[in-house]
Amino acid sequence: MKKSPFKLTKPLYPILNYGLLSDGILTYTNLDVYACYNVVVSSDIDPVCLSAADISRALRVDKFAQLSACGSKIEATGIELPIATLPASDFPRYPVFDAPLTEHWIEGFAAGVKKVLYAAANNDCRHYLNGVCMEVNNGVSTLIAADGCRLEYVQLSKTTSLANGQYIIPTCAAHLIDCDTVAGPGKRIDDNSLWLRCGNITFKLIEGRFPDWRRVVPLPEQRPLHYTIDRDIALRTIKQIIAALPAPSKRKAPRTVEIVFGDKRVQLLAIWLEDARPQWSIPCKSTSPELTMKVDLTLLAEAIKNRPAGSVTIRCAADGNSSLLIGASCVLMPIRR
Repeated sequence: MKKSPFKLTKPLYPILNYGLLSDGILTYTNLDVYACYNVVVSSDIDPVCLSAADISRALRVDKFAQLSACGSKIEATGIELPIATLPASDFPRYPVFDAPLTEHWIEGFAAGVKKVLYAAANNDCRHYLNGVCMEVNNGVSTLIAADGCRLEYVQLSKTTSLANGQYIIPTCAAHLIDCDTVAGPGKRIDDNSLWLRCGNITFKLIEGRFPDWRRVVPLPEQRPLHYTIDRDIALRTIKQIIAALPAPSKRKAPRTVEIVFGDKRVQLLAIWLEDARPQWSIPCKSTSPELTMKVDLTLLAEAIKNRPAGSVTIRCAADGNSSLLIGASCVLMPIRR
């Protein structure tokens, strides 16, 4: 069995809390993404919708839980759990396209999506930011994610036969992508929406135009000040800060720190506390002058965490109000207040 990758929905669409078992394939959907998993079935079972909550409950007891031959119970270690079912005809129809989907091999696609995904928005009113944008230009694919405070991108090394354009992958689908084969795009017959398929995941592309991200990414010469820190030491220090200090408020306001870049150390000053101003330091190598600016501690930690192990170079402009270039592909906006 396989549990649903989607959160249980509101009662308005109760069928989305079920998975369709048909011909040895268990399918879940949230209407924009269809996730299909192969299931070993010991006997012929008519297509049926199985409760995702019951499947998850059984898998917590036994990760090798199996469906009974009659299809009405789940057999886990030493117990049998009844499972709620609905007719297969109630399940949303799998997308039917106007033409067969053409497969394209994009080397490094799945790894690239995972690399940039942390920077994608989750519930932004600018719907085109709630996903990962794949931009194809003359066979060169670039993956970009941004949420208004940061941006991460990666250019894939191999060319692709996918047509030029932007393909915005919804966040919930990006979390599930684990292969480098992309099929599509295909136009769904009943609503003309564009879809892609990646392995066992079929998803609807987000409509809209992703912002001109190249205008946000500074050139190295536009950030002449550079400071080099060790990734692991920086992460350990930031983890100590977060563990030692209370949350800024119940509303989860950002942990703003004043960061002072120097030639031998980077100082982090917690400025959201009223009575105390504790500070920490991270060893640093630089020949640039001292610079002070304010950043969100959590966003800074995530940006550093997604760099390769070893040294991380942070590039800044001399005014202290421009974006940071962390590594070669992450842009982090400072807090200007």
